Amino acid sequence: MAKTYFDGTGRRVLLGKELGRGGEGSVFDVQGEGELAAKIYHSGVDAQKQAKLRHMVQNQDAQLLKYTAWPQQTIHASANGPVVGFLMRKLPDMTAAHMMYGPSYRKQNFPERGWDFLVYCARNVAAAFTVLHVRRHVLGDINQGNAYLSSKTSAAVLIDADSYQIDGNGTTYDCEVGVSHFTPPELQGISSFRGVRRTTNHDGFGLALLIFHLLFGGRHPFAGMPQRDDVGESLEDNIKQFRFAYSATAAQRLIAPPPLSIPIGVVPHEMAQMFEAAFTESGARGQRPTARQWMDALDRLRGNLRKCQASTNHTFSNHLAECPWCALQRQGVQYFAPVFPKGTAFAGPVSIGEIWNAILAVRPPAAPPVPKPVVQKPTPRVRPVGYVSNLSRWVTAVVVIAFYFIMLSAAPKSGGLIFLFCVVALGVTYGRSRTASTAILNERKAALTRAKNEQADAIAAFEANVGPRSFEAKRKQLSALKDEFNRLPATERKALDDLRKTAEERQLKAYLQTFFIETAALTGIGPAKRASLSSFGIETAADVEWLKVRGIKGFGDKLTGTLVTWRNYHEARFKFDPAKAVTDRDRATVRADLNQRAYDISRHLQLGLQQLKEFEAFQTQLAARHTQAIQAAAQRVAQAEADMSVL
Repeated sequence: MAKTYFDGTGRRVLLGKELGRGGEGSVFDVQGEGELAAKIYHSGVDAQKQAKLRHMVQNQDAQLLKYTAWPQQTIHASANGPVVGFLMRKLPDMTAAHMMYGPSYRKQNFPERGWDFLVYCARNVAAAFTVLHVRRHVLGDINQGNAYLSSKTSAAVLIDADSYQIDGNGTTYDCEVGVSHFTPPELQGISSFRGVRRTTNHDGFGLALLIFHLLFGGRHPFAGMPQRDDVGESLEDNIKQFRFAYSATAAQRLIAPPPLSIPIGVVPHEMAQMFEAAFTESGARGQRPTARQWMDALDRLRGNLRKCQASTNHTFSNHLAECPWCALQRQGVQYFAPVFPKGTAFAGPVSIGEIWNAILAVRPPAAPPVPKPVVQKPTPRVRPVGYVSNLSRWVTAVVVIAFYFIMLSAAPKSGGLIFLFCVVALGVTYGRSRTASTAILNERKAALTRAKNEQADAIAAFEANVGPRSFEAKRKQLSALKDEFNRLPATERKALDDLRKTAEERQLKAYLQTFFIETAALTGIGPAKRASLSSFGIETAADVEWLKVRGIKGFGDKLTGTLVTWRNYHEARFKFDPAKAVTDRDRATVRADLNQRAYDISRHLQLGLQQLKEFEAFQTQLAARHTQAIQAAAQRVAQAEADMSVL
């Protein structure tokens, strides 16, 4: 029998089935009220919380009811008794934001949704915050689970309204809870939020973080690759130290984005600067973008999106020349589900046959002669003081020897003494000058050798890059691409044949992808650790590998072992189904991948044709640049030879 409660007007409220259970209370269906749900607290509600709920019910309005799960009526165990819960809107067909921005979950459950949809979602989340902030309310406990999104319309609703910090016309009802990896730097380390007054600027941190999650594939902006051993011990520490991994000053902050993450450049510079302000020191000083500013910026972005020609599921800002999702896909990262092509023929944006004929029609440039440099007569460097040439040393030796024989003939009895004097004098003079002079000579010889090598390299570069040789090398590259395009049907047949060989591996991966780390019971791995894993592309059991996990700062052997054990547990329960070894989706995936390659080839051929057409004009500029290099090298040779001539 359904339990009976009463709302604030005394009307009976009959509870239906339990919809969900949390630490504070449970949520139930309400019989006869298809659009309402009831939250009933597990234990008694204190007087402050009862007053807060009554105030919220009395001050509800259409905008609050649209954008939040605002209390619509208090619930009582007996008519006019203490408040034990409240009625709020039900959220059918809506899902927690993290299930929309997480690539693995989105690709499985909302494969048709692209980046444009996520931009709309982010805009609507900002609109919801705006509604709260203009009424001087603060959400406070922002986290990945209290923003809900419609997979159909991108509408956003903020839940857990009873925990908000509410402005009660002179009385402030605090938000006493918070999640560490959504807490701004200036509030990090606070053991309790009781009595802490949050501000809209504090909310600005969590809002920016939600928007970053939505636009950057669920990556946390403070999860990255530490650039020094003593930094990045935890996500909370990175937040506290303003280590924004995607910052323009990330190198100075000793952190870098995770491998294969979405670059900050996918958003316009204006929005990148907004993230910079939200996540760095200026934000802590009260300069974070407001919810309204985010809403306006996202509206501008929404109006400046364009579709990728290769994939209808790829949308990006028109400030970019190329599709960033295709670029990431070529690196093996797929943020959005593939769109399966129709038809049997591979095609690009242009006819490959026509573009190849156009390539063959471009005539190669003539081979110009290597230019003869005109060298200015150099002024030799002055011979260093103390330098003695080999000739001077031999002359000195002859003089000393002659002096010896002259003195010996004049005083034969002193021959030994004279000989010793001459040997010492010759040794001191010859040895000292020889050491210094050899060093000077070797330095100038080395300078001449370097100059001649540079001259030879400059001439070789001219011959390789100016004239038909580089033209023909470019056309040979394009020919290889055309041949690859012609082989695509054969490549497809082989790939389809290979599907049976990899059937069990693919089925296992698909099975493991249904087990999400976010909802798993994993001892010692709390929300912040899970956010770090997601930021490195580890969302499901299929992503868990020992080395991948162990390479993330903060994951030692124990936590890595917990994850690997969890993955192995699910893997042990996998059963291969031979009847589904190769599905229509598998075949379509092969074709989608090759269609992407066909598109890439056609674009490369288009670009190559343009480069060949511009080759002659480019060659003039290139020849001038290489001629300058040859001229400069020849001048250095002449200078080195002149320097040698004075020694």
